[in-house]
Amino acid sequence: MVIIFSIWDVVGILRDRWSYSPRFTTGWELIFGMPIEELVFFIVVPICGLLTYAVGAFAFGDVHHDRLLSGQVNSARTGTPRVRLSRNVTFTTST
Repeated sequence: MVIIFSIWDVVGILRDRWSYSPRFTTGWELIFGMPIEELVFFIVVPICGLLTYAVGAFAFGDVHHDRLLSGQVNSARTGTPRVRLSRNVTFTTST
């Protein structure tokens, strides 16, 4: 996805569809005038999204941490919703 979004940005820059303000960028540019901040954005934001999803799934009991780390995700939601604060403390909510 990083490559696709980077190409999309470069095309927009080359066609003068958008630009980046020197006031809000470091001035370091990649090929064709794409600021380094844009590339970092394309890398960091998806990682943050995946980490947020993983933490939410673990905290609310949809996925056990061992299955999450191994890539085996069980999406079936059964039982009462729970929030695990630590390995020893689990709060169960009533519905």
